[in-house]
Amino acid sequence: MDSYNLHLYNKRLEKGMKIKEFSKFLHINKVTYKCIEDGYLKPTKKQIGKISKALGEDFAPYLEGDCSYPAAIPIVENKIVSKFYEILGKKVTKIIIGVLIAGGLATLGSGFYVGNQAKNNVRSYYSTEYVEFYDQVKEKGTPTLSLTSDLVIPEIFSKEDNKFYSIKGSFDEQAMNLMSAVVTYHTDEYRLSYLFSLNTNPLSLIANYVEYSTGYVYKYYYDEPTKDNYEFTSFYDSSLKLDDTTTEGKEKIEKMKVILESNLSEINTEFDNIIETKKD
Repeated sequence: MDSYNLHLYNKRLEKGMKIKEFSKFLHINKVTYKCIEDGYLKPTKKQIGKISKALGEDFAPYLEGDCSYPAAIPIVENKIVSKFYEILGKKVTKIIIGVLIAGGLATLGSGFYVGNQAKNNVRSYYSTEYVEFYDQVKEKGTPTLSLTSDLVIPEIFSKEDNKFYSIKGSFDEQAMNLMSAVVTYHTDEYRLSYLFSLNTNPLSLIANYVEYSTGYVYKYYYDEPTKDNYEFTSFYDSSLKLDDTTTEGKEKIEKMKVILESNLSEINTEFDNIIETKKD
């Protein structure tokens, strides 16, 4: 008997199906099935039942003994890639590549020059309001060291009851776009997290609703063309569990949206107040 993942791979090839088609045939999420076929995951009891029913065989034995250990999936030779390498070996191709490299280096050099000129006038790229906010954070923020690099940034942090506010910027004048603000609300049932990208025009907001009972995360995207005027743009279910085609799913999406938007009116004012009252 083949390993469980190799057996599924062979069955898929027998049916002439791609990953998406076969996962739909098995009634399993495409991403989950890909992980199963690659050997990164083992199917659950429920998924074993689905696979057995779809294939018309008992799939359970493939999750026992040596078969339960994943096997490497055969690498299929890509004819397009092989042809590409063949073309690369021709003299005319090498000449063309040489010309393209020379042109690329020239473009790169001019890009460095233009970029250097832009750096000398970086503050002019941002609105007056943004630059003023940046200077306030830089002046009143606390220097912190990034865990992933030696980037030193000022940070303003505040806690109020079950709310946490954080504003981050950058001391580097050439990296003024590294400005963000986050506010998080905690309750016994859920957590709301609002992430503002302050240098975008219009200002953009990603609002996350994290459900504690399930661990599912739902994202709501907004633009703020004018202060305190938020325009909803899109919704994304990070958990991939919510069926937004049903009445129940639509009602849940709208309920979470109402909860998220109930806090938006106070957020800008609170951030401004935190900056104004922050002690050095």
